[in-house]
Amino acid sequence: MKPWVGMLGIVFLVFSCASPRPPEAKVEMPSTPQAPVQSFPEKMTFEGVGKASEFAASRRMAYQDVMRKAIISIMGEKSYTTQKDKVDGQFLNTEAQFASYILQKEWTSTKRDENGDLLLSLKATIATKKLRDDLEAAGFLGGASKPVVASSPATPTAETPKSQPEVDLSSVDISGLSILIYYNSSALKQSADADAERYARRAVQLLNQELLQQGIQIFDLESAEKIAQEKNLLQEEARGNVGLGLLLAQQVYAELYGEVTPTVTYRNGTTAHVILDLKLYVRTGGRVIASIQKGGQEYDSVSLEASISASMRDSVKKVTAELITNLKKYVNGGRFYTVRLIEVGSARDATTFASTVSKLERVKNVKQTLYSKNDRTAEYEVQFQGNPNELMEIIFDGVTTKPGFESLDLSTLRGNELIFTMQ
Repeated sequence: MKPWVGMLGIVFLVFSCASPRPPEAKVEMPSTPQAPVQSFPEKMTFEGVGKASEFAASRRMAYQDVMRKAIISIMGEKSYTTQKDKVDGQFLNTEAQFASYILQKEWTSTKRDENGDLLLSLKATIATKKLRDDLEAAGFLGGASKPVVASSPATPTAETPKSQPEVDLSSVDISGLSILIYYNSSALKQSADADAERYARRAVQLLNQELLQQGIQIFDLESAEKIAQEKNLLQEEARGNVGLGLLLAQQVYAELYGEVTPTVTYRNGTTAHVILDLKLYVRTGGRVIASIQKGGQEYDSVSLEASISASMRDSVKKVTAELITNLKKYVNGGRFYTVRLIEVGSARDATTFASTVSKLERVKNVKQTLYSKNDRTAEYEVQFQGNPNELMEIIFDGVTTKPGFESLDLSTLRGNELIFTMQ
């Protein structure tokens, strides 16, 4: 072999060993960097202001201001401006469109300007991820346009409230209801106002006075506070997720219970304004019957205390007026009862009971919520247009004629809770 041929072979061998690995050896590595997964905050907090002569208009504008800032943070100022009319029409026109995005809210100040307009400052936590998803679904972020459930229908339908005649509630009797009103203790713990509890107790007392005039059974605040102490309900509230209002209502078997939160703001020494937030629930089942927020007039009286009292009386009157309407709708549409059946022989018996009760007069709906073979117990939510005694009677009349239910008997009747036994 010629010398130059050998040298060429050696050079070829050296370069082969020093050359990089072939592309096939790198198959496990990505050819291009992977883009990081984009995320968006579940919720963000914004502050807004509403300005109008009346409370309702100023409140709505404050909500809209907060929501508009949330939308701009998602879309960007330029993108929002170019699509403003369409975005506002689908997300900001009515409270029904944006209410579901507001998770928490706090009215930080209320005052009248030199022209007499009411300025409401709002701090709210917005479900920004949900809002972003809905903006994208509606086509405002570059995606395909899809209808958003929260938007108002383009044309009235048979189910639109405006097309239905107004129900006459004037003859509806609500005097048989029992309601426990209490202050929202968790809200008081978060308040920086040293007088927050005093204001809350005053609001409860005024609401009780208004309800008492309607013939509704109410529960004295001082008695409720005494029960809370004797039963250690504050400790029980701290251990779980159940509010003190519900715990108290369970102790006295009130059919409904409400939690009230006052927001009191003042300025210039003697000027004050009060906003009341009231939520009313059915004790058994936890259904929301009313969610009301009303503000009184702003007062400048001889003293700060007099101004607070006057504004609170105004807000209580407004809250009560709307609450009475909601209570009449609740009674007229059918009150909600919990019916428990014990010593049930079988699941078939539990189903037969529900089916039979659902066909009785004035029963609007029956929903079985529990069946336990081991405890031989079944439980139902019954919507009925009548009082507890009337429901008890029609169940006896309608169910005891069924084979196997001849021995049905009432064990306990307390508030809107009826307990029957099969033996």
